[in-house]
Amino acid sequence: IFLIGKVYARDAGFVIIDLEGDNKQYAVIAALGVIPRFQRRGFGTILGVAAWNYIKEHFSNIEELRCEVYKDNNVSYSFISQIGFKEFGTKVYRREDFEFDND
Repeated sequence: IFLIGKVYARDAGFVIIDLEGDNKQYAVIAALGVIPRFQRRGFGTILGVAAWNYIKEHFSNIEELRCEVYKDNNVSYSFISQIGFKEFGTKVYRREDFEFDND
């Protein structure tokens, strides 16, 4: 699920949501980005809350909201910690975890 956040009708940020688990019971914010012009103004928090509201409105079976952050991304880790996320675990991606279209 790809959500676009707009400010005054201009694209300002995005959220990518993935559903995981055997019954798609975990919603994962796989990516959240804000263009530099709108950073440090609370827009990331607004996007996170909007994503959670979207999930609650469209999926009744969600048990938990999770967020993926790269290990060395201290700014993002600090941000999600401030809005209440707790560290859940570590995931390592390998090339073979992805499908590539060679056409």
